[in-house]
Amino acid sequence: IDMPVVGRALLDAPRLGFEGLVTDPVQGLGLPFMIVGPIITVICMVTFVAVSLRTLPPLDEQLQHVCWGSPLAALRDGERNGMRDPRVWSIVLFFVMFVLYIILR
Repeated sequence: IDMPVVGRALLDAPRLGFEGLVTDPVQGLGLPFMIVGPIITVICMVTFVAVSLRTLPPLDEQLQHVCWGSPLAALRDGERNGMRDPRVWSIVLFFVMFVLYIILR
C-alpha cells in the first residue's frame, strides 16, 4: 500500500533522533552521550535500594523454592515436561550453536 501523504510527511520532517533530546544544548539536556548510561545506571540503583529499604523482606516460606541448594539442582530437580522442559531446549540450543559454529568457522 502506497501512502504518499504519510511518506511526504515523514520525508519533510526534520531528523531529530535521540541525540536531540539528550546531547543538544538547545532542545535537550546538553549531556554528552557517554555520560547518559552511567546516569541511568545510578538512577536505577537508587530506585532499587529505595524500594528494597521501604518494603518488608519476603518470608522464608516464599524464598524456599526460589534458590537452589547447588547449581546442579537446576538439572536434577523439577518435573520433566517433555518439550516444555527448559533442559530440553538448552540441549537443542547447544547443538544448534555447535552446528552453526562448525558451518560458519
